[in-house]
Amino acid sequence: MNQSDYQARPISSQWAGVFGRGTWPGNYKSWGNHRVWLYPMEGTNTFGRTLFSLHGGDFLGSAGCVDLARGMETFAPLFRSSEKDLTLTVKY
Repeated sequence: MNQSDYQARPISSQWAGVFGRGTWPGNYKSWGNHRVWLYPMEGTNTFGRTLFSLHGGDFLGSAGCVDLARGMETFAPLFRSSEKDLTLTVKY
């Protein structure tokens, strides 16, 4: 997880997201207020899947991302204040 891949949901995306459009389709309920795009390490078998992120939101679960639900509201400020990139290991 790279600091440079962190995004905060812009206020301007609010209405587009409600209607399933824009860069935050589904708006807060699907994504929360924060997300970090994830890029697999070389050699990782992603089974053909792409566009992973770590995000929050009201809906538990996601379409393949790592979903912290409302826990992302606590994690995001800690991640940002650390000013360090992190390696995320998912054991499935």
